[in-house]
Amino acid sequence: MTPSHEFFQDGVKGSKMSGIYMDKNGNFKVQLNVAAQINLETLPKQWEPVRNIYLTLVFKFKLSINDKDPR
Repeated sequence: MTPSHEFFQDGVKGSKMSGIYMDKNGNFKVQLNVAAQINLETLPKQWEPVRNIYLTLVFKFKLSINDKDPR
């Protein structure tokens, strides 16, 4: 597994980097890209990649202050 953006972009062209983004309305978006590769040992000490896995996790939230009187 790797958090490398370069490896992730090989499989998902034009993807945004992992990070925290905020839009003009104050909404936050946390994006985490993870790439993994499954290798198969064909001969002793000889590995061949058989599958690439790409996963993107996105969390969106907004922080606000309630300034109204609680009564």
